[in-house]
Amino acid sequence: MVVGTQTDINVILEQDAEQLDEVVVIGYGTTEKTSFTGSATMVNSEQVENIQTANPLAGLEGSVPGLQMTGTSGQPGSSPSINVRGFSSINQSNDPLIIVDGTPFDGQLNAINPKDIESFSVLKDASGTAIYGSRATNGIIMITTKSGKGSQPKINLSARVGVTERAFPEYDRVNASQYYEGMWEGYKNRALSNDATDDEARQLASQNVVAELGNYNAYNVAADQLVGLDGKLNPNAQMLYNDDWQDEMFGTGLRHEYNLSMSGGGEKTDYFLSTGYLNEEGIVDNSGFEKLTARLKVNTDVKPWLRMGANINYGYTESAFMGADGTATSNPFYSTRMMGPIYPVYLRDEKGNYVHDDQGERVYDYGAGEMNGWVRPYAANSNVVATTRLDYNKNRRHNIGARGYVQVSFLNDFKFTSNISTDIFNTSAIENQNKNFGDAASFNGRSTKTGSTAMSYTFNQVLTYQKKIGRHSVSGTVGHEAYKYQYDYLTSTRTGFSVPGMVELGAASSTEYASSYFNEHAIESYFGRAEYNFDNKYFVSGSVRADGTSRFAESSRWGNFWSIGASWRLSEEEFLKDVSWVNELKLRASHGALGNEGVLNVNGSQNYFPWQALYDLGYANNSLSGGYLGNLSNPSLQWEQNISSNIGVDFTLLNRINGTVEYYIRDSKDLIMDKPVAPSLGFDNVISNIGAIRNKGVEISVNADVVQTKDFNWNLGVIWSKNINEIIELESPFIDGNKYLKEGGSIFDFYYVEYAGVDPDNGDALYYQKVKDDQGNLTGERVKTNNYDDALADSREVLGSSMPDFQGSISNTISYKGFDLSILMTFSKGGLIYDATYARLMMPDQGSAMHQDLYDKAWRQPGDVTDVPRIELDENQIARSSSRFLTDASYFGIRNMTLGYNVPVNVVNKMKLGSMRAYVTADNLWYSNERQGLYINPSRGGNTGYGYVPVRTVSFGLDLSF
Repeated sequence: MVVGTQTDINVILEQDAEQLDEVVVIGYGTTEKTSFTGSATMVNSEQVENIQTANPLAGLEGSVPGLQMTGTSGQPGSSPSINVRGFSSINQSNDPLIIVDGTPFDGQLNAINPKDIESFSVLKDASGTAIYGSRATNGIIMITTKSGKGSQPKINLSARVGVTERAFPEYDRVNASQYYEGMWEGYKNRALSNDATDDEARQLASQNVVAELGNYNAYNVAADQLVGLDGKLNPNAQMLYNDDWQDEMFGTGLRHEYNLSMSGGGEKTDYFLSTGYLNEEGIVDNSGFEKLTARLKVNTDVKPWLRMGANINYGYTESAFMGADGTATSNPFYSTRMMGPIYPVYLRDEKGNYVHDDQGERVYDYGAGEMNGWVRPYAANSNVVATTRLDYNKNRRHNIGARGYVQVSFLNDFKFTSNISTDIFNTSAIENQNKNFGDAASFNGRSTKTGSTAMSYTFNQVLTYQKKIGRHSVSGTVGHEAYKYQYDYLTSTRTGFSVPGMVELGAASSTEYASSYFNEHAIESYFGRAEYNFDNKYFVSGSVRADGTSRFAESSRWGNFWSIGASWRLSEEEFLKDVSWVNELKLRASHGALGNEGVLNVNGSQNYFPWQALYDLGYANNSLSGGYLGNLSNPSLQWEQNISSNIGVDFTLLNRINGTVEYYIRDSKDLIMDKPVAPSLGFDNVISNIGAIRNKGVEISVNADVVQTKDFNWNLGVIWSKNINEIIELESPFIDGNKYLKEGGSIFDFYYVEYAGVDPDNGDALYYQKVKDDQGNLTGERVKTNNYDDALADSREVLGSSMPDFQGSISNTISYKGFDLSILMTFSKGGLIYDATYARLMMPDQGSAMHQDLYDKAWRQPGDVTDVPRIELDENQIARSSSRFLTDASYFGIRNMTLGYNVPVNVVNKMKLGSMRAYVTADNLWYSNERQGLYINPSRGGNTGYGYVPVRTVSFGLDLSF
């Protein structure tokens, strides 16, 4: 090579600091992390792609400080609830705003293919979120989808096949022999309480315990000889049947996932094209999720001054789901857990053999007298195994998203961009209860069909200015945005299906119910942002937004939101220039006011008309329609406001260790809640702006390259966060379920009677009761009582919180030559959970399952020292709601482990491939907590429930590129 008169040239490539700096996606643009004054966590797709999920946001668990997922379900295709930096509202929405490629997203997140995502940007403070104003109180999750790169087309193919099983074992329950013995004891103690002698009580229990349980005798001896006077099972008894409801109900599911993409580009145009398929079977019969996705994204420079782009995606999802939840007997996670172990799934003859129908199929036992006239005392006339297999519950959803933009550059420093987007999703769901057995048998079957169409569009125009003069850099953004959302809903229920196998409404004979409604919501916005940078050391930014929403009356429709932020790169100062081990050190702070217009109905759905006086219709009087006024109006109702302050330090040390430490305070005021009104108005309350709460906390994120060699590398990441919630203003205290809300407390404070143990003389459950003087004033003393209702009346206390002391994650990424291993562990310390499931199993009840602790630890004779009362049937004082069932909510678990191998380049080249990687990955591999069966990921209420248990998924995968 000849340059001038020289033939040998030494070329030294200098690193471009701007190119190496991490890019943060923010509202209506991007910025370098070094210049950003706000709080943001960037997560690349590579950091979360190991998590096997239909919902891309589920992969963020353990990757973002301050981000908490609650209500996680094992139902294939389900979506968890996400909170960023605590709960900013008591009764209204706490969901973050989701932005996809620059505009708000209203579709179903499980319709997005996680493989299409390039990065996530989680914005947490006012400096990053205020430009989105009224919808930014709860943080923002920015999703950026992939674009084409490079000049040559690249094809990526990935396949992943695995199995799913329940991740958490069931609660420890007694077997059949222990069950009969425990129920015998319960019968005996009931007789003693009814003044029988000990001998009489034992005789009555032995003679009648089987009859008490619906006459179900799982052994080959006579009912009155099954349990002896000593309370022990007859040693000569042999089991006739031993059905396990959970073995019948739950199993393993297969999971298949395939993705194909092609990307590339040239000097002026880039493109990304993808398609994906997912089929995940549930661990319960007739549950599963199937998804087909496609995406096309193109960007092109039409002219040197004109750039255009389009991003179109389609997703089809089909979900088979359980038809019931909670404590419904048709909920398999409730019924199979609570069913006593002596009750068969299938009918048996007197020898314990299966009874078959005319087609040779085993006949289900519905516990309604089919088996020798025996009737189950629990869940009679039901069989959850049969119901789940015979009922039909499915929804189908079409999701279409389109985003496009035009960008014009002019006068060197200006850009004008116009974005338009729409998300449309159409859902059709049908729920059929079979005509032969169960709740709808008397109606000859029942079907409910629901159809809905939702559409939103966003249209914005954004003008940006960016100029650098010497050591000064300024930028500005102004814009306008219009947003509209429409939701059209129709449902109908019909009964009377004469033809077997028909589930559509046209096959039914009678209409039981029909309804429809239409909702519409709009927001008009104007916004601006200004940023100044001096010498790449000192940064100042500010933003403002004015939102007008259709949710509120015209007089209070508009709200103004703003933020200011500043940062200082100390590492660029002369006094740190020579400190070689400090590569980056930045101090930043922000402050601002945000809003929350996400008003909810009692059932958690969006309320688009909260201030208006609405009528409840549908109360017909024969042929005349009728209705009544459902609520009072409040034209002065306005936004919930959130004042957010944040201080943070970003650092990089020794070119190996980088991290962030942050402290924040978020004050929410003008909370939207029900305010009590005079009974003379005919209503108990009116929706109003009352109350204020505060969230404050610390977040720490540290990432270190512990070992860096040619063949071996080890990266360690630790995330730690702590949030404190406090109610700082409330008109009057009130009880919200199992919580007590008052000034100075938190929205997570449990409010229960305090359990005082067991009376060693008689096995009574004891509770603390406050002592009053003759005038009814509290003396400050307490006594123990066995009368729960007396303690409940005036002695409940705040007894801990469901908020953990701290939580976080530990990630390890290790590579050796072609092998790589990643382990993500999550943890939470402190806080309490009310184990309502355990409480139910600790209450002796005819026909219902019994926890092993009740059988093993119950009081049995005077002098016994235990915390478990005696077993007694029909005694409602024994297992009442109290602090007895508040349980430590600490846990530690392995969220994901992945082991992979990258085939050497020379081998790959011989195969005419670009790369090849094989791996095995496992989700929810192991968890440790206080009690077997306990899953600690509840909603804000802090209670366990009977939802679809989380699953463990183990898969083998292969990634190829061409």
